[in-house]
Amino acid sequence: MAKATKAEANYRHSASKTRVNALSGSKSKHCSLCTMFVPPTPASAGAGDCTAVKKGEDGISPQGLCDYFERKGESKRGERWYGGNNG
Repeated sequence: MAKATKAEANYRHSASKTRVNALSGSKSKHCSLCTMFVPPTPASAGAGDCTAVKKGEDGISPQGLCDYFERKGESKRGERWYGGNNG
């Protein structure tokens, strides 16, 4: 599957590290908490990558957010996965 562009994913992040942008990620919902986020390396200057969204020139911010957000530890339906058959 091809990665979406930032525009297609409605990716947003705050340009300021001291001011929280209402459109960027929140304390409980941001890229670094997502299953698709790839943490930055020392060479990437704080910008990470994503398995679903093209990172572009400025990478994916750990504090960013997009419409594809999926919290680590939850299934795609938002239910916590316990590793067993709930049926």
